[in-house]
Amino acid sequence: MTADLGAARSDRPQLPPPRGCLSGTVISWLPTGQVPLPTREEAQPEEPYGTDLQLALYVLYELHYQGFDHVDDDHAWAPELLVVRRYLGEAFLRALRADVPALGVREALAGLLTEPAADDGSSVSHYLKREGRLWQLRQVVRREMVDGLLRDEPDLDADDGFGVVATGLLEGRLAGYLLASWRAGRSALVAPLPVVRARTPLRSAM
Repeated sequence: MTADLGAARSDRPQLPPPRGCLSGTVISWLPTGQVPLPTREEAQPEEPYGTDLQLALYVLYELHYQGFDHVDDDHAWAPELLVVRRYLGEAFLRALRADVPALGVREALAGLLTEPAADDGSSVSHYLKREGRLWQLRQVVRREMVDGLLRDEPDLDADDGFGVVATGLLEGRLAGYLLASWRAGRSALVAPLPVVRARTPLRSAM
């Protein structure tokens, strides 16, 4: 006998609190399917990197992974949600395309892989030789594999270059957001983690 769709499961997250109109509309729609969803025009926020759009995208994609407690699994393929996800994804990608320079993957990786001309022994290659660990070497090897990929699939150059620079852009924005939160005395989390109190051990009966 199978469990009811959307039944409570301890291993699935609860729906998060909304961070604005877009995420609020998506989150409100999921339990009932009755709330009007954003149109293409409404899914064009002033801040495409903001938490409202990003939370809405997270919720829509998470439906395809763990899902959410008390949310019907079939919503992952609801046509109206897929349309909204496309609108939001287009707005986010359009902002990235505008902010990321058009570079090939070799140009994008040049700053990461080029050894300084005045090498003082602190470069990546020297570090790996002296004390590098296996996982660090694997990361470098993965980057070197890009050259082989480009030889076999030269058409991927622009897309891969975009991906490298876009990742750096988003990591920089996240780091700035976290640092500003910490310096202002705020947690980087939307809500503080619950305090876990240590249990008092039971004394054995005499």
